Amino acid sequence: MLKKYTVTEAVWIAAALMAAEQYTKIKNVTKDDMYFKQADIVRRAQTLTRKKVDAARVSWWTNADAKKHTQNFLRGDLNGNESLRRLAMIDEFEDKTFPQGLNMNDKLEMCGQEMTMEELFFFVKEQYPPIILNTSKDEYWPSIEEYDPGITKEMWAELLCDSEVTAYANLRMFKMMLEVGGESTCANLASTYGGTAGSYNGLGRAFGERVYKKTGCPLCVDEGRERFYTIPFVGRPVFEINRRRYSWKLRPELKEALEDMDLSEIDITEKNEDIITYDKNMILYGPPGTGKTYSSAIYAVAICDGKPIDEIKDMDYDDVMIRYKELMKEERVAFTTFHQSYGYEEFIEGIKPVIGDGGTDLGYTIEDGIFKKFCSKASAVKVETKEFEVPTDAVIWKVTIREDVIKDCFENNRVRIDWGMDSDGARGFVNDIKKGDIIISTDGSRRIINGIAVVGEDDAFELSAENDATTRNVKWLAKNIGAEIVDINNGKMLHRMTVARVPYMKVGDIINLAKANNTEWNSATIVENKAPHVFIIDEINRGNISKIFGELITLIEDTKRAGMNEEASAILPYSGALFSVPSNVYILGTMNTADRSIAFMDTALRRRFQFIEMMPDADVLRNIGADMVEDLDVAFMLEKINERVAFLYDREHTIGHAFFTKLAANPSIEVLASIFEKSVIPLLQEYFYEDYQKIQMVLGDNGKTVDSHKFILDQEVKVKEIFKGSVDYAIDLPEKTFRINPEAFFDINSYKEIL
Repeated sequence: MLKKYTVTEAVWIAAALMAAEQYTKIKNVTKDDMYFKQADIVRRAQTLTRKKVDAARVSWWTNADAKKHTQNFLRGDLNGNESLRRLAMIDEFEDKTFPQGLNMNDKLEMCGQEMTMEELFFFVKEQYPPIILNTSKDEYWPSIEEYDPGITKEMWAELLCDSEVTAYANLRMFKMMLEVGGESTCANLASTYGGTAGSYNGLGRAFGERVYKKTGCPLCVDEGRERFYTIPFVGRPVFEINRRRYSWKLRPELKEALEDMDLSEIDITEKNEDIITYDKNMILYGPPGTGKTYSSAIYAVAICDGKPIDEIKDMDYDDVMIRYKELMKEERVAFTTFHQSYGYEEFIEGIKPVIGDGGTDLGYTIEDGIFKKFCSKASAVKVETKEFEVPTDAVIWKVTIREDVIKDCFENNRVRIDWGMDSDGARGFVNDIKKGDIIISTDGSRRIINGIAVVGEDDAFELSAENDATTRNVKWLAKNIGAEIVDINNGKMLHRMTVARVPYMKVGDIINLAKANNTEWNSATIVENKAPHVFIIDEINRGNISKIFGELITLIEDTKRAGMNEEASAILPYSGALFSVPSNVYILGTMNTADRSIAFMDTALRRRFQFIEMMPDADVLRNIGADMVEDLDVAFMLEKINERVAFLYDREHTIGHAFFTKLAANPSIEVLASIFEKSVIPLLQEYFYEDYQKIQMVLGDNGKTVDSHKFILDQEVKVKEIFKGSVDYAIDLPEKTFRINPEAFFDINSYKEIL
């Protein structure tokens, strides 16, 4: 079975397979023999990726002469026929590389033989000149001619001893790099010394930024972006462990300064690869369209599976969502959205009306809210024994058994009650108790129980006896015990009803009581649920936090969780139950900064959450191949738009990259027009309160010479043609009227002139 490849990977594999197959058919093959129809490559790629492969993916996105892309591995145009493509020769490739993520050990069938990707790669590389990996070890970027920070060995020595510039973590990373020869990928450091690739990446960049602020050294600017990591490092792409990665090399002056330092007290031996920690309460915040909701799924998978966040981010979108849905099915992840009318009753617990069978009687019941139910699942214990089964969602029931039938119940492993099968008094006993639930029996006492049993079947039945005929089959764990249970029942006595739930008692406590009174069950083991559970709250800032969380606002703190040193609990107002938040529950919120600024959030919530900013990132579009429409650089256009929005308004009201990701599947002017018409323009109208002059400035319309290229058309107001008489006293009348120009959305030049 073939692996599910990304579209770009599938295009490369398809072209490589076709080239290798052609070589087996033709002797003295030349590059002119290696051209294939674009449509044939598309069809072959579609069989590999099992997705639609747009022709533009072959004709443009992977073309070696498309300068702004990094994955251009095809060459086209044999004798003017633009529909033909072949793999690029090494001297044509201009240091570009094949797609990331290929597993060289995957098996593919070629010419009737099963061949690994590695075998295929070297077959094509050795037997035929086209090659898509630059193996030069001498070309690092940036070269000294391109950029020189101008920092000498002596200056580096001072900076390395400056605590404002160099942290212990930086010295630890540098010592690791020296140990492996002065050059390494972040992934290699992570696998060798522990930690995550992302943490090393962040350490390197942050160090460079601090050096820049301290020294005022020149700064490398590439493609309009400031590159801080080029101050201490130069780099190059490498092929490592079957993946394309970026390798960092210490600048010679920095390396010499480090070699002269005494780093003996820097400990790099302790590995932290098994210790991956996340904050218990986090909020992902940022402008619209920055992928906050999808990122919440990424964080949920990373937390539940105990993996670094970077590892999950590198996974295919479909694989992340499959795992996310699995976790939701396992009830380890739950999702809700806050809104203005959301309240404590929906979140924690509330009173719910219940209509009787006749439709006339009205009663009330206390029902758990979504968060309380989730916490109950997360804290449920598992009872491990070969003799009986107690599921994690088992409920404890109290049943009063009359004195003249209790002996029969103990001897015949059953529980009998003095109510008919169809009576209201037997409704819970017949309909609600399920297999695996716990029954504690009494003779009418509300403090003392005389038996503990596990329900053996889902159905109740009737005996032929004249009295106490309604029956459930059980397995008695303890009999004739006379045990006081108020202490393990939150200090409360049992209900007076014949059959009633016992909401305050924990399964683990009652099983321990059974073990204490029956040595036969000493082998039963109670296993606490320590698996991480993630509760996601979308649009957390739209809810009334005080109203929703109530007394729980204190209980969600890390140190106040169940089992922690400062464990805190609260008595819930409706049920009177003692409640605490389990330590294995993570709360993950998302927040749209354009909807409501973080500055206006409930301060009690802000103190208890860690905030992770998610801003627009045009590189995401570049990485997924959604950055070009014809010859328009969409990613650069988005960066320019956001630069203007941030200047005119603020950075919290920029345009997210997620609006443009659909261009990866269909990079057409029609899709781009839809994005602008239905997302970008409405957002700008909302941001600037229909101040169309500012919207024109953002879209560059104020500098366009051709009106047909303007998204917002303006026309001078001729007041005398609109109003009768003099309007000189109306000093605030607008000088222009504005309207949206639908034609501009479908003209590529309208977008080019934004830049």
